[in-house]
Amino acid sequence: MTTSEISFFKSRISHSYFKYLKQNTGSLLARIYGIYTVHMAGYAPVDLILMAHTIQISGELERVFDLKGSWVNRCVKVNRREKTGGRTLKDENFEEVAKLNPDLVDLTLLE
Repeated sequence: MTTSEISFFKSRISHSYFKYLKQNTGSLLARIYGIYTVHMAGYAPVDLILMAHTIQISGELERVFDLKGSWVNRCVKVNRREKTGGRTLKDENFEEVAKLNPDLVDLTLLE
């Protein structure tokens, strides 16, 4: 996260976000455990957000996506005939899956 994103979250979103999650315990919104700045000798500080998995399931997931809403370097190379091998896919992979399976995703949400 950038410093401006952290500031925006704290000042404009966090109060409503945590209030909503408290009132809607079954929500599928990702739970934010904390926002941290990591300092390491010889490196610039890095801001991180620690989040929980959004759902717990029994069984095996077919695909997992990490969606950021960006299309820059947001693709994991996967052979279409093989499973993802437990790798987390990204935005461009999601778009490809959505186009191949139009009944799974409303593509107008991506526009």
